[in-house]
Amino acid sequence: MPVVIYVLAAVPVAGALCGMVYSLFTLWCAVSFRSQKADSPSAKFIPPVSILKPLCGMDPHAYESLRSHCVQDYPVFEIIFGVADPADEIIPAVQQLMAEFPSVRSGGVLI
Repeated sequence: MPVVIYVLAAVPVAGALCGMVYSLFTLWCAVSFRSQKADSPSAKFIPPVSILKPLCGMDPHAYESLRSHCVQDYPVFEIIFGVADPADEIIPAVQQLMAEFPSVRSGGVLI
């Protein structure tokens, strides 16, 4: 019977040892991962982007909101405006915006 007591006493000790070994292993993995140098993307590569702007109706600050897309500091971008209704009241504001910023590539108003 005393052997059973020793075995039962060894189970929690073995569990504690396994937990400590696992904790040390995860700590080692974290330290080795942090010590690796990350591949940094090339600072020269800046991909062009397309901004797809769905529009519907006119709100009080619509023009200022759309204008903020045109004055952003990004080298190469285009803005594509989309409306569902060819008679939407936002279309004149978009046309005014395109006239104000002719250097910004625009896909126009897509219906």
